[in-house]
Amino acid sequence: MLKPVVRKDFIQRTQLAYRENARLSEDFLYLVDFFAAGGNGILTGEPLYNWTQPFGTVSRRWTTTGTGDWRYNYESALEAYAEALHELRSRDEKALSAMLAKRISAYKQLHRLNKLNQLRRSGASYSQLAAEALHHPSIWRHLLAHLINM
Repeated sequence: MLKPVVRKDFIQRTQLAYRENARLSEDFLYLVDFFAAGGNGILTGEPLYNWTQPFGTVSRRWTTTGTGDWRYNYESALEAYAEALHELRSRDEKALSAMLAKRISAYKQLHRLNKLNQLRRSGASYSQLAAEALHHPSIWRHLLAHLINM
């Protein structure tokens, strides 16, 4: 698990906090905010703490924030990402903005692929699936790779 260990005085000085509107990728956005606030970090392979997760914790439950019992609600993550991107751009954080913009693009693709999968599992016809896929050229190469590997 890649989890940040952050000094208490840094958190208090910068008022660093998890974004409450982020249901997915909370840790990623926390690190973006950490670096935007001037934080410095190192990545180490040495474990610095023991972590356990009891069965049934909130972060490991299937979410119903999307349509049906789908674990990943990329659309809600995109809302939190858009807010963070706006803040980064207003502070002229070019490198972090560019990184977050790439992640937003990837999450949009994941959202569209997830939507197709939901349609497929709900019994949509091949023509309905094709019509939905045709509206989103950014996912075509992923679909083609999937079809080739079938």
